Amino acid sequence: MKILATSDWHLTDKKSVAVSDDSWYEKQFAALQWMNSLCEDKNIDVILLAGDIFDKAKQSNRLVRDTITALNRFTTPIYSISGNHDQPAHNYKALKESSYGVLCAAGVIEDKGDTVFNIGSHSSCLVLPYPFGHSTPADTALSDISIVLVHRYIDPTGQFPGGSPCLSCQEIKEWFPGTLIIAGDNHTPFTWSDEKSSTTIINPGSLFRYRANQIDHRPLVYIVEPRSISAHEFFYTITPEYVPEEYLYTLDRSHLEKKEEKEKRGIVFIESLGNIFECDLSFSDNLSKLMRGGEVSVKVRSKVNSALGDK
Repeated sequence: MKILATSDWHLTDKKSVAVSDDSWYEKQFAALQWMNSLCEDKNIDVILLAGDIFDKAKQSNRLVRDTITALNRFTTPIYSISGNHDQPAHNYKALKESSYGVLCAAGVIEDKGDTVFNIGSHSSCLVLPYPFGHSTPADTALSDISIVLVHRYIDPTGQFPGGSPCLSCQEIKEWFPGTLIIAGDNHTPFTWSDEKSSTTIINPGSLFRYRANQIDHRPLVYIVEPRSISAHEFFYTITPEYVPEEYLYTLDRSHLEKKEEKEKRGIVFIESLGNIFECDLSFSDNLSKLMRGGEVSVKVRSKVNSALGDK
């Protein structure tokens, strides 16, 4: 059996400010066709998709229609879970109201909710779906589970890019020990394994690069070959397959460079103010300076000084 692991497609019809080529919309579906051809060439049995098919929950009719047309061409079944971008207001219970729900209704993807399902043909290979919105591990006996399909931000360092804590590989290993975990949400691809617990994590990352900070990102999918060790235990061969450059957006950092230059000019201007003006926040001192200009009569100055308590 061969599995193609993928996640975070973030299909959209809104052009990112970082994207500079005019054919970016069509490239999304060219990349999906590349994936379809890869599945046929490599004899892939099943696709496991770890969430965020769309960039937002409710997309235009055009994008949904084009996505259904593209996925209808796939001869390989696609089992998916929903990510936070797929769910209206990040609400798992409202999934039927989303564009993701339309794909399910059209039959181009299959979402099992949180129900365990089998993808093995000759032996049992049970998959536990764990979509976004499930904050704690499902109350499921894990002894028979081979694969967990999860949409949670996982990082080997246990930190988001900004430094705040996220779910670490060690932590999720404690949730699902002895399994293959296919994860979505972290857009940077990585694999991680723990021999002692026989736990492996595959994070395919985003299928496209669409932000300026992804200019060096190399989108990929993973081909996974489970080899049976016992009734429910497998050894996995994991092979990355990189999306060809011709199907990726062309990114441009010029908008960021202009922003950085504008910020630098602003800082220089603010610093220069200190060399030109003496700023005093005292009302009485500023009023006294005004009256010393000679345009205020002695009588008025006397009344003002008296009001301010200057005897």
